[in-house]
Amino acid sequence: MKENLIIIDNFLPDSIFNSLHDFISELDYSPAARKKWQKQYDPTGTVPLECNSIWSFKKIVLGSTIINEPENHDLTIFKDKLFKIKDQINKVIDQQLDNQWDTFTIRSFLYPRGTALGWHTDGLKLCAYSYYLHKNWYPDWGGELTVSTCEKKTIYETDKLGYSHKLSAYDGRFFFPKPNRLVLIGTGVWHSVKRIECAAGSNMRISLSGFFFNSNKINELNG
Repeated sequence: MKENLIIIDNFLPDSIFNSLHDFISELDYSPAARKKWQKQYDPTGTVPLECNSIWSFKKIVLGSTIINEPENHDLTIFKDKLFKIKDQINKVIDQQLDNQWDTFTIRSFLYPRGTALGWHTDGLKLCAYSYYLHKNWYPDWGGELTVSTCEKKTIYETDKLGYSHKLSAYDGRFFFPKPNRLVLIGTGVWHSVKRIECAAGSNMRISLSGFFFNSNKINELNG
């Protein structure tokens, strides 16, 4: 049976984790979905911040965007380490899809207090991941990853603003955003990020996130 989620704690050595945190914290960020609103973001609230830079394991072209390999040493260590756990990544990929991926994207996100990410899937992308880079996090600060255990393709309907109305009929699990924790999220799995509480103060939930691709198929789709 396919696993739909895998957690790996202490993914990087402490020294690399700390220096990568410092590097990511110094980058430039903009509000997520600033070009086009996406339903997983609350249209009436504050949206997370996404890094203005995006990287990949190998050079790929997504639409009109050319995505290059990272030049930062610690980020290179992260991407190499992620590639080395390929067997575990394949466990969460739907075997009905072609799981012969050879690259993945890397982008950092900041979640200040008041931000959240609504229920969504990642479409037909092979697999997704999140890696938590904040140095401290407490349960009262919120920001848990929530995952539905429902196997249906659609677990709720939305109104015009994207709010859900059927989630109370289903069960799920939640996972604490522990520093230095990597989470692999399987194909088509419904998930969300709970709102960052006021108790977090000026502390932000910091993560690296991305998706796995077959670069040859991306190039074919782009013509």
